[in-house]
Amino acid sequence: MNRYAYCHFCDDIRAEVGNKLSLMGMYRGELHVPIMPTFLPKLSLAIYCTTEVDQPFKSMKIVVAWSNGTILQDIELPGSELATLSAQAVENTSPEDPITILTIGANLNIVPFAIENEMTLIAKVIADGEELVAGKLRVKHSPTLAL
Repeated sequence: MNRYAYCHFCDDIRAEVGNKLSLMGMYRGELHVPIMPTFLPKLSLAIYCTTEVDQPFKSMKIVVAWSNGTILQDIELPGSELATLSAQAVENTSPEDPITILTIGANLNIVPFAIENEMTLIAKVIADGEELVAGKLRVKHSPTLAL
């Protein structure tokens, strides 16, 4: 199995009872705004990266940037925390139902989310030096969009 990353872009991420997350106002590849420049109060990202449990992550960095290279978020996950998460997964496995895949996730908020012009927002995970594009959100100007 190859490592892979994925991302959900939305308006808000809420913690729910029962170890659940609710992603509110999910975008489907494009975000349309009626005027530019503008801003949204918040843009939330749920970013995940997956590997085989016998190939745990040793280093991980999450980068969210515009397609012109402007970085909005640059977060390094400590190697010790990655090791702890991997160890917990191994401890929680059983012979009847072994854990074979490890997914590390992070929820990020960009507050406020400033939009200057049409561009693409790119979420990447750099895991052990390998760059994985988790997702892209195209920001479009739609002047006829109702407010």
